[in-house]
Amino acid sequence: MKSCTHCEAPHERARAKYCTDLCQQRAYNERRKADGRLVAYRQRTKGRHAAYLRAYWAKHGSVRELYPEATKAADQRRRARKSGAEGENIRAVEVFIRDAWTCSLCKGPVDASAAWPAPESASVDHVKPLSKGGSHTMANVMTAHLRCNLSKGNRTEAA
Repeated sequence: MKSCTHCEAPHERARAKYCTDLCQQRAYNERRKADGRLVAYRQRTKGRHAAYLRAYWAKHGSVRELYPEATKAADQRRRARKSGAEGENIRAVEVFIRDAWTCSLCKGPVDASAAWPAPESASVDHVKPLSKGGSHTMANVMTAHLRCNLSKGNRTEAA
């Protein structure tokens, strides 16, 4: 019976100085740390990697900038999951087309060319709000003016 060079635990591995591969890796890292090689390598590469990432995202833009609708849908699904509700992938444009670009709260036409944060811009409203246990499904969403949606808040019916 042999003992491990690193942890001194008994083992029966033939021609091995260490009881496990993990012990061998730990001993190797401790030797490198003692020599100063492990710390120096991490210090050398840390700044370069961060600089590379900054340059990459400056050139390509962030994921949120590249895919705003996808990230908004993912945020809404995450909010639904956090409240314990069901969430599905909903594209806002599909809701607007289904509702014929008509506000479900004031029954007025929604301007398709108006962009957020214009009060007349289109927004997706939850019939039963996520904060009240509603789900993020096609059956629970409707088209609304941003102004109407914000004034409704988390109530279940129009104000």
